Amino acid sequence: PGGEVFQGQGIYTAIKDYSKGSVSVIIGAVAASIASVIAYAGDTLPMVRINSSIMIHNPKTIAMGDEAEMIRTAEALRTVKDSLLAVYNEAMPDSDLDFAEMMNGTKWFSAQQAIDAGIAIPYEEDGEEITNCADIEISNKMSFEDLMRIFVKAKAKAESEIVTGDPEVTEDPAPPVAVTNEAARRRYTEIQTEDAQAGMA
Repeated sequence: PGGEVFQGQGIYTAIKDYSKGSVSVIIGAVAASIASVIAYAGDTLPMVRINSSIMIHNPKTIAMGDEAEMIRTAEALRTVKDSLLAVYNEAMPDSDLDFAEMMNGTKWFSAQQAIDAGIAIPYEEDGEEITNCADIEISNKMSFEDLMRIFVKAKAKAESEIVTGDPEVTEDPAPPVAVTNEAARRRYTEIQTEDAQAGMA
């Protein structure tokens, strides 16, 4: 829901700097505190599910010391607040909302309230196929050797698509081959070694 401000700002920046595709942010439960800033790192306003919430508030800290120290701490908090406001205002330049005042009062939005206020959009299925999973039956009927072969092929296919953008055409996997536990462990070690050597190449 939230956390350390500067770590959150780093996450926001890393997402904004992503250039290999579009980024959509989906709030599935709550985006509170610095998470409400990260929520605006996508290419559009964040999408909210009907059971989700957004909360914005002022940055907080703990300080001790004399009057001068307290003044310096207050000034630092104001600077941090301005950096958070910059994100909200950049994401919603045409909004009539007073984000600074809402932060002063700790403002909560339900999903519908966020949509009505223009700070989020309804969640919609994009219809894209999930590609980082294997559409196979993992059961005791499948040998370890065959299972590892499929996973290695899937890994190679994914890496090929990242590099070339085109799916790799490969032959169908060989039929399952029954192996002993010892052979399975040996083959698994070989595959790990091959991956490690490939990574160092």
